[in-house]
Amino acid sequence: MFDRILVPLDGSPLAEHALPYARILGSAFQVPVRLLACVPATPLDATDAGGVHGLVRDYLGRMCVPLREAGLEVATLLSGDDAADAIVAEADRQPRTQVIMSTHGRTGIGRWALGSVTERVLQASRSPLLVVRPGDGERQGEPAALTKIIVPLDGSATAEQALTPAILLARKAGLGVRLLGVLPAEVAAYLQDASFSGAWRDVAEEVEGMSVQYLQGVAERVCTQGVAGADHALAYGTPAEGIVAFAQALPGSLVAMTTHGRSRASRWAMGSVAARVVRHCPQPVLLLRARDGDADLRDGGVEMR
Repeated sequence: MFDRILVPLDGSPLAEHALPYARILGSAFQVPVRLLACVPATPLDATDAGGVHGLVRDYLGRMCVPLREAGLEVATLLSGDDAADAIVAEADRQPRTQVIMSTHGRTGIGRWALGSVTERVLQASRSPLLVVRPGDGERQGEPAALTKIIVPLDGSATAEQALTPAILLARKAGLGVRLLGVLPAEVAAYLQDASFSGAWRDVAEEVEGMSVQYLQGVAERVCTQGVAGADHALAYGTPAEGIVAFAQALPGSLVAMTTHGRSRASRWAMGSVAARVVRHCPQPVLLLRARDGDADLRDGGVEMR
């Protein structure tokens, strides 16, 4: 799935919310972690312990401690480039890099404009991106409790590409998988309102039934891949709205989904949906860039590592 983890830090408690997730994934996959800080160009000697670079190195050294105590190999990186450019360049320098970074909540504190940086990294990098959005009152350093991976599916092979990393992560970290389909709010209205009958209700029942059948079939295949537990559920509304609301009601979850590649073959406008989910989802979101021609779960299962 990935061979190393890259965590960008800007010195703020907000950015540090990514660290517990680096610890979880690093321990599960036994891969090294790299902490990246971007510092502006300065005339000070980079080896001067009293200068900017020295202070940043000291800070990164402190951030390494809990990761090393967890048994992980950790190293630090400094860059003088723009934050987004530096993250993308470092992630793309070594294939199979997993980027984990925080984005702002409502307050938008932090020395970076983290929402903007996150979106720029998502648009430019080929690497998977785990976005963590700290909740109100959440304290940095508290262990991240993950129990379930939510995989939104729309019936397309593009969306199903998220299954491979989700299954592998579930196996490695002992997590369950919940497959989520999102249907238009009108479907729920036709089914729940007794005043609707005849053709409209019949269509709604058929749409819901086909969605359940599809999700159930995928869940059965996921269970054959060594996942402890896989189930499925339906939400109603727009795709992003349904995903966010479902994740919000499931503490300890992580959303794994694809964002479009060049083909945009998904039935959802996955780039738009992914961006909206990242902006509003209270749970971590693992974003994977869809690749043209990739086989989905129906065409041979997951990579075993």
